[in-house]
Amino acid sequence: MGNAIVIIAPNKEDMLSVCLPSVERFAAKHGVAIEVVSEEEYGFKKRNGYNFKIFEKFQVQKFTDKYDRILRIDVDVIFSPDCPNIFDVFNPEHVAVVYEDHGKRRRHRRQQMNSVQKVMGEYDASSRYFNAGIVLTSKCHSELYNVSKEYLKGVMHKEGMGKYKEQNLMNWRVRNLGYCTVDMGYKFNHMRFNGNPQDSYIVHFAGRQDGKIDNMKKLYNYWYA
Repeated sequence: MGNAIVIIAPNKEDMLSVCLPSVERFAAKHGVAIEVVSEEEYGFKKRNGYNFKIFEKFQVQKFTDKYDRILRIDVDVIFSPDCPNIFDVFNPEHVAVVYEDHGKRRRHRRQQMNSVQKVMGEYDASSRYFNAGIVLTSKCHSELYNVSKEYLKGVMHKEGMGKYKEQNLMNWRVRNLGYCTVDMGYKFNHMRFNGNPQDSYIVHFAGRQDGKIDNMKKLYNYWYA
Protein backbone atom coordinates (compact mmCIF):
# COMPACT_ATOMS: atom_id res chain seq x y z
CA MET A 1 0.00 0.00 0.00
CA GLY A 2 1.19 3.56 0.61
CA ASN A 3 1.10 6.46 -1.81
CA ALA A 4 2.20 6.74 -5.43
CA ILE A 5 2.63 9.21 -8.24
CA VAL A 6 1.49 7.83 -11.58
CA ILE A 7 2.97 9.60 -14.62
CA ILE A 8 1.06 9.26 -17.88
CA ALA A 9 3.77 9.22 -20.54
CA PRO A 10 3.09 7.02 -23.59
CA ASN A 11 5.28 8.19 -26.49
CA LYS A 12 6.54 11.15 -24.43
CA GLU A 13 10.13 10.14 -23.70
CA ASP A 14 11.44 13.68 -24.19
CA MET A 15 9.16 15.21 -21.57
CA LEU A 16 9.57 12.20 -19.26
CA SER A 17 13.33 12.82 -19.23
CA VAL A 18 12.64 16.19 -17.59
CA CYS A 19 9.57 15.34 -15.52
CA LEU A 20 10.81 12.11 -13.96
CA PRO A 21 13.97 13.42 -12.24
CA SER A 22 11.97 16.07 -10.39
CA VAL A 23 9.36 13.48 -9.36
CA GLU A 24 12.10 11.13 -8.20
CA ARG A 25 13.52 13.82 -5.92
CA PHE A 26 10.08 14.45 -4.43
CA ALA A 27 9.37 10.73 -4.04
CA ALA A 28 12.69 10.04 -2.32
CA LYS A 29 12.12 12.92 0.10
CA HIS A 30 8.59 11.88 1.07
CA GLY A 31 8.67 8.08 0.72
CA VAL A 32 6.36 7.90 -2.29
CA ALA A 33 6.33 5.25 -5.02
CA ILE A 34 6.47 6.11 -8.72
CA GLU A 35 4.65 4.34 -11.55
CA VAL A 36 5.26 5.35 -15.16
CA VAL A 37 2.67 4.50 -17.81
CA SER A 38 4.92 4.40 -20.87
CA GLU A 39 2.92 2.18 -23.23
CA GLU A 40 -0.45 2.65 -24.89
CA GLU A 41 -3.11 0.19 -23.77
CA TYR A 42 -6.17 1.37 -25.66
CA GLY A 43 -4.51 2.35 -28.92
CA PHE A 44 -6.96 5.12 -29.76
CA LYS A 45 -6.05 7.29 -32.75
CA LYS A 46 -6.18 10.99 -33.43
CA ARG A 47 -9.45 11.77 -35.17
CA ASN A 48 -11.25 14.89 -36.35
CA GLY A 49 -8.62 17.13 -34.83
CA TYR A 50 -8.72 15.52 -31.37
CA ASN A 51 -5.98 13.38 -29.85
CA PHE A 52 -7.89 10.47 -28.31
CA LYS A 53 -4.61 9.05 -27.03
CA ILE A 54 -5.15 11.30 -24.02
CA PHE A 55 -7.69 8.73 -22.76
CA GLU A 56 -4.68 6.57 -21.79
CA LYS A 57 -4.93 8.44 -18.47
CA PHE A 58 -7.54 5.90 -17.43
CA GLN A 59 -4.78 3.27 -17.21
CA VAL A 60 -4.48 4.50 -13.62
CA GLN A 61 -7.15 1.88 -12.92
CA LYS A 62 -4.48 -0.85 -12.73
CA PHE A 63 -2.86 0.85 -9.72
CA THR A 64 -5.92 1.64 -7.58
CA ASP A 65 -5.76 -1.66 -5.68
CA LYS A 66 -2.03 -1.32 -5.10
CA TYR A 67 -1.91 2.06 -3.36
CA ASP A 68 -3.88 3.97 -0.74
CA ARG A 69 -3.60 7.27 -2.58
CA ILE A 70 -2.57 8.18 -6.12
CA LEU A 71 -1.43 11.47 -7.56
CA ARG A 72 -1.95 11.11 -11.29
CA ILE A 73 0.02 13.61 -13.34
CA ASP A 74 0.55 14.43 -16.98
CA VAL A 75 4.13 14.15 -18.18
CA ASP A 76 4.45 17.89 -18.87
CA VAL A 77 4.86 18.55 -15.14
CA ILE A 78 7.81 19.52 -12.93
CA PHE A 79 8.00 19.40 -9.13
CA SER A 80 9.94 22.12 -7.32
CA PRO A 81 12.49 21.13 -4.67
CA ASP A 82 10.33 22.93 -2.08
CA CYS A 83 7.12 21.02 -2.83
CA PRO A 84 5.57 19.80 0.45
CA ASN A 85 4.18 16.30 0.76
CA ILE A 86 0.93 16.79 -1.11
CA PHE A 87 -0.45 13.56 0.36
CA ASP A 88 -0.30 15.16 3.82
CA VAL A 89 -1.82 18.46 2.76
CA PHE A 90 -5.22 17.35 1.47
CA ASN A 91 -7.96 15.29 3.09
CA PRO A 92 -8.07 11.74 1.64
CA GLU A 93 -11.87 11.90 1.54
CA HIS A 94 -11.68 14.53 -1.21
CA VAL A 95 -10.58 14.41 -4.83
CA ALA A 96 -7.96 17.17 -4.85
CA VAL A 97 -7.84 19.19 -8.08
CA VAL A 98 -7.39 22.76 -9.33
CA TYR A 99 -10.44 24.64 -10.57
CA GLU A 100 -10.26 26.33 -13.96
CA ASP A 101 -13.65 28.03 -14.21
CA HIS A 102 -12.60 31.50 -13.13
CA GLY A 103 -11.27 34.68 -14.66
CA LYS A 104 -11.13 34.81 -18.46
CA ARG A 105 -11.67 31.04 -18.67
CA ARG A 106 -14.85 30.94 -16.64
CA ARG A 107 -17.25 31.23 -19.57
CA HIS A 108 -15.47 28.68 -21.75
CA ARG A 109 -15.07 26.11 -18.95
CA ARG A 110 -18.73 26.51 -18.02
CA GLN A 111 -19.55 25.78 -21.64
CA GLN A 112 -17.57 22.54 -21.32
CA MET A 113 -19.64 21.62 -18.26
CA ASN A 114 -22.86 22.27 -20.15
CA SER A 115 -21.69 20.24 -23.16
CA VAL A 116 -20.84 17.08 -21.25
CA GLN A 117 -24.03 17.24 -19.19
CA LYS A 118 -26.16 17.40 -22.33
CA VAL A 119 -24.51 14.20 -23.53
CA MET A 120 -23.86 12.22 -20.35
CA GLY A 121 -26.45 13.53 -17.89
CA GLU A 122 -26.83 16.43 -15.51
CA TYR A 123 -25.05 17.00 -12.22
CA ASP A 124 -25.09 19.63 -9.48
CA ALA A 125 -25.14 23.06 -11.14
CA SER A 126 -23.02 24.50 -8.32
CA SER A 127 -20.09 22.22 -9.21
CA ARG A 128 -16.76 23.64 -10.33
CA TYR A 129 -14.79 22.66 -13.43
CA PHE A 130 -11.29 21.32 -12.79
CA ASN A 131 -8.14 20.61 -14.73
CA ALA A 132 -7.51 16.87 -15.15
CA GLY A 133 -3.74 17.04 -15.62
CA ILE A 134 -3.05 16.67 -11.89
CA VAL A 135 -5.57 14.74 -9.80
CA LEU A 136 -5.13 13.35 -6.28
CA THR A 137 -7.43 10.48 -5.32
CA SER A 138 -7.72 7.86 -2.59
CA LYS A 139 -8.78 4.23 -2.65
CA CYS A 140 -12.37 5.31 -1.94
CA HIS A 141 -12.35 7.03 -5.34
CA SER A 142 -11.13 4.03 -7.34
CA GLU A 143 -14.40 3.76 -9.28
CA LEU A 144 -13.43 7.00 -11.04
CA TYR A 145 -10.96 5.08 -13.22
CA ASN A 146 -12.91 1.81 -13.39
CA VAL A 147 -13.85 1.98 -17.07
CA SER A 148 -13.37 -0.43 -19.95
CA LYS A 149 -11.98 0.24 -23.40
CA GLU A 150 -15.49 -0.33 -24.76
CA TYR A 151 -16.90 2.31 -22.40
CA LEU A 152 -14.29 4.83 -23.53
CA LYS A 153 -14.91 4.05 -27.19
CA GLY A 154 -18.60 4.66 -26.63
CA VAL A 155 -17.87 8.04 -25.07
CA MET A 156 -15.49 8.95 -27.87
CA HIS A 157 -18.17 8.42 -30.49
CA LYS A 158 -20.75 10.59 -28.73
CA GLU A 159 -21.37 13.93 -30.39
CA GLY A 160 -21.17 17.13 -28.39
CA MET A 161 -18.67 16.10 -25.67
CA GLY A 162 -16.99 19.49 -25.92
CA LYS A 163 -13.44 20.61 -26.66
CA TYR A 164 -11.68 18.76 -23.84
CA LYS A 165 -13.35 15.37 -24.14
CA GLU A 166 -11.22 13.41 -21.66
CA GLN A 167 -11.17 16.24 -19.13
CA ASN A 168 -14.90 16.80 -19.52
CA LEU A 169 -15.51 13.09 -18.95
CA MET A 170 -13.33 13.16 -15.83
CA ASN A 171 -15.30 16.11 -14.46
CA TRP A 172 -18.58 14.34 -15.20
CA ARG A 173 -17.51 11.06 -13.60
CA VAL A 174 -16.36 12.76 -10.40
CA ARG A 175 -19.74 14.48 -10.08
CA ASN A 176 -21.79 11.51 -11.22
CA LEU A 177 -20.11 9.30 -8.62
CA GLY A 178 -20.84 11.84 -5.89
CA TYR A 179 -17.22 12.54 -4.96
CA CYS A 180 -16.41 15.79 -3.21
CA THR A 181 -13.59 17.89 -4.64
CA VAL A 182 -11.24 20.35 -2.99
CA ASP A 183 -9.28 23.07 -4.78
CA MET A 184 -5.56 22.51 -4.27
CA GLY A 185 -4.75 26.05 -5.38
CA TYR A 186 -2.67 26.99 -8.38
CA LYS A 187 0.65 26.40 -6.63
CA PHE A 188 0.02 22.64 -6.87
CA ASN A 189 -0.95 22.88 -10.55
CA HIS A 190 0.56 26.04 -11.94
CA MET A 191 -0.55 26.65 -15.52
CA ARG A 192 0.08 29.52 -17.90
CA PHE A 193 -2.69 31.74 -16.55
CA ASN A 194 -1.21 31.88 -13.03
CA GLY A 195 1.64 34.12 -11.74
CA ASN A 196 5.34 33.28 -11.69
CA PRO A 197 5.90 29.53 -12.09
CA GLN A 198 9.12 29.73 -10.09
CA ASP A 199 7.03 30.52 -7.00
CA SER A 200 4.89 27.37 -7.25
CA TYR A 201 5.31 23.79 -6.06
CA ILE A 202 4.19 21.93 -9.20
CA VAL A 203 4.26 23.52 -12.64
CA HIS A 204 2.09 22.09 -15.40
CA PHE A 205 2.98 23.08 -18.97
CA ALA A 206 -0.57 22.40 -20.13
CA GLY A 207 -1.77 22.81 -23.70
CA ARG A 208 0.03 23.18 -26.99
CA GLN A 209 3.01 25.50 -26.74
CA ASP A 210 5.93 26.21 -29.02
CA GLY A 211 9.11 25.20 -27.26
CA LYS A 212 7.35 23.33 -24.44
CA ILE A 213 10.21 20.92 -23.82
CA ASP A 214 12.72 23.79 -23.82
CA ASN A 215 10.62 25.67 -21.28
CA MET A 216 10.45 22.57 -19.09
CA LYS A 217 14.23 22.18 -19.22
CA LYS A 218 14.73 25.86 -18.42
CA LEU A 219 12.61 25.63 -15.28
CA TYR A 220 14.19 22.33 -14.22
CA ASN A 221 17.66 23.83 -14.55
CA TYR A 222 16.58 26.90 -12.60
CA TRP A 223 15.50 24.71 -9.70
CA TYR A 224 18.06 21.91 -9.80
CA ALA A 225 21.17 22.96 -11.72
